[in-house]
Amino acid sequence: MKHSAPRAPRQIIDAHHHLWVRARHPQPWINATTMEAINADFTVADLAPLAAVSGVTQTVGTARQVYRLRPP
Repeated sequence: MKHSAPRAPRQIIDAHHHLWVRARHPQPWINATTMEAINADFTVADLAPLAAVSGVTQTVGTARQVYRLRPP
């Protein structure tokens, strides 16, 4: 008779998301007309319920940093 080890709880990891508050960190690449769906602040408070309803148990945040080689 085979005995199976108990299964670990299922984990779903969102491997890439961005959070931003545009007053603190402007996102000039967002075009208000063509990117209306993301033309707003997006915080942990916005992400948490979306992740929960999707079964996401962990997330990995990403950051955007702009480096200027020359003055504009």
